[in-house]
Amino acid sequence: MGVYLLGTSGALLSGEVVTGDTIQSNADGGLLIIDATGTSVMNSTIGGAGAQGNGAIGVSVNGSANVSVQGSTVVGNFGDGIDVVNSPSVVISGDQIPLNENNGILLSGSPDALVADSSITMTRVIVEDPGISLVGSPGATISGVSVTGNDGDGIDFDATSTDGLVAGSTISGNAGVGVNFLGMTARRSRARCSRTT
Repeated sequence: MGVYLLGTSGALLSGEVVTGDTIQSNADGGLLIIDATGTSVMNSTIGGAGAQGNGAIGVSVNGSANVSVQGSTVVGNFGDGIDVVNSPSVVISGDQIPLNENNGILLSGSPDALVADSSITMTRVIVEDPGISLVGSPGATISGVSVTGNDGDGIDFDATSTDGLVAGSTISGNAGVGVNFLGMTARRSRARCSRTT
């Protein structure tokens, strides 16, 4: 594991804190945040090309509300790029998330997330994972993102990820469906796509 934050509320992880702004070449994941509400990850690089990628998830957030990952590059990790579990109101903004092995971003049991102004490209499949996957994560806003060239769907909402919004985004060139509302009817989903190509 590269960096492990456990029960550290209000921590600030930025270019000034992470030596050389990089977390890479670890046998396990790059950055693990557990029970660390309010943590910020800023202007950092997690992973890299080839052997510089971490051996599992790039950034893993678990049980930590109001975490933000901003202005960072999460690249070439051998798991999800950013994995958020049981962590409400997470903000992922201004990030580059290419060439990760599974989902670019996975939100699981994490309501009211914001994913904005980020690029999620070219997930390298073991299975056909999407660029962004939402599981049990209602109320998400996905705005101003580019989700392109992934080997699965662009964005997946499962049947319990209701009341989501996809707006002002480009979703193209993915191997599967652009935006897939899995197991939902339009009435049940209450999810919307607005000004998205």
